[in-house]
Amino acid sequence: MSPGDYVRQLARQRRDQAYGILLTSGSIAAAIVVLLLVAIALGESIPPVLFLLVLIPPALTAPRVLALLKRARQADRGASAEESIAELLNPLTEREWVIEYGLYEPAFGDVDVFLRSPKGKHYVVEIKSHRCIVQTDGRYLYNFRNGRRRTFRKNFLVQARQQAVALKQSRKLGYVTPIIAFSNATVDISTQPVTNVYVVEHDKLLPYLEYLENDKPHKVARRPTRRPRKSKPPAKPVLKPKKSSSP
Repeated sequence: MSPGDYVRQLARQRRDQAYGILLTSGSIAAAIVVLLLVAIALGESIPPVLFLLVLIPPALTAPRVLALLKRARQADRGASAEESIAELLNPLTEREWVIEYGLYEPAFGDVDVFLRSPKGKHYVVEIKSHRCIVQTDGRYLYNFRNGRRRTFRKNFLVQARQQAVALKQSRKLGYVTPIIAFSNATVDISTQPVTNVYVVEHDKLLPYLEYLENDKPHKVARRPTRRPRKSKPPAKPVLKPKKSSSP
């Protein structure tokens, strides 16, 4: 599958669903108008308030239609991001890298990009098209925009690690390094990785892959484990001196 094909297909499906809802609600509204006009033609007295019934179907379906069209635009933006990333990664194919786009893993779902290097190392890339400044506290990613810092609706770090684990298990691989690439954001993160996930801007993805391939040892993608707490040694008993009895 070519880069962005699956996401553009999702965008088309969402638009088709929105237009289908519009057509249905419009047909119902038109039917109400026809019935009212027929009643008037037959000499029936129709209260004007009944004509407000025409507005009910569009009013009930408008929120759903707008939500679907919004998600379709988001999917189009995501597809453009995948195509942009693919163009940046094209030089790797000339160096015997194997790149797969738009995978589907039953244990997880959609995977944007999966790479296998000539050295046998494996990478999974999750592409995000948010427009913001990306920051972290070492545990979570934050969306800094318009002077406010918020967490993303989804935990992208957990998502990337789950992708890496799913690919590792389904393809019986030794190691998979998870990477998140933001196509339209500024990544303001100085320490990498963040909970075993590398977070980069799209134009730095290729240099990062080359860096990881040549200089950085791979790490197994897994959830960080908590260190067990050290138990305190038992307190020594305090011996009280015996009182000497006088003769």
